Amino acid sequence: MPMKLDALPDYLVQFDGGNVKPVRDRWNWGHMKEGVSSANFIAESYWWDGLNLSLYRPAPPPPLVPVSKTVYVVLGNRPLRLQSRILLRLEFERPWAQAAYVQQPWDPSNVPAAAPAPPPQKPEPWAIGLNIKVGDENDVDTEARVGATCQFNSKGVRLNVPGAEEKPYFNTLPEIETPLNYESFNPFGQPAVPFFLELDFTGISQSTAPHLSQGTARLEVGSKTDTRIFTHGGLYPGGAPSHITALGAALVTATGVGQIMARLSSFSVWVKP
Repeated sequence: MPMKLDALPDYLVQFDGGNVKPVRDRWNWGHMKEGVSSANFIAESYWWDGLNLSLYRPAPPPPLVPVSKTVYVVLGNRPLRLQSRILLRLEFERPWAQAAYVQQPWDPSNVPAAAPAPPPQKPEPWAIGLNIKVGDENDVDTEARVGATCQFNSKGVRLNVPGAEEKPYFNTLPEIETPLNYESFNPFGQPAVPFFLELDFTGISQSTAPHLSQGTARLEVGSKTDTRIFTHGGLYPGGAPSHITALGAALVTATGVGQIMARLSSFSVWVKP
């Protein structure tokens, strides 16, 4: 059963306030930290009505590897047990993607002297993701994690749970929004369409196979909603880690080439340890 949202969150960061410091922090985790993955790309962030994340990858020689611009709360000396019940909720808006690199405002130090030439490939597919993982603010492709994503692909927008046991079935489900039209989410002179992504995670469960967690992912785009109920072994590769050490969000692409971006508004966490 999904965790109810009628209670105040245990942890809350309102990015539209202009910082990564929590306004609620029951667990004394402290402020969120920005991070990246290690690969050849340009990552930027700036404050304007929220935390705006941007990532540009030029066309590298194959194979392509996942790249991300992230923001996580690292749990430090207050990690969570694998058996915990955790609900993450991310509000974001203004998703956008383009082939050419365009310098983003307020962070000229991240811009190279000569901007890369536009690549022939497309930026899709790419995603905004929520992750529960073992690690820190930087993403490493091999680290243990469970996540849910709002994916933008050539057909439209869809809810994904990468690595879920039910992936073959999930792949048959339609997009929540189609066709893909970034301008419809960013109407000129009007409020942006809000996106809400949720990851409701239950750790080790006696009702599933050994070393499988379970949960529910939910995506809301304007007035449309989609849900996935899943089981997942992502926190148990090669033996289960002892604790969950980071919670957060990522702007990410595995195969896309070009520039992707989105504005984060808030990040919330509810915990039943």
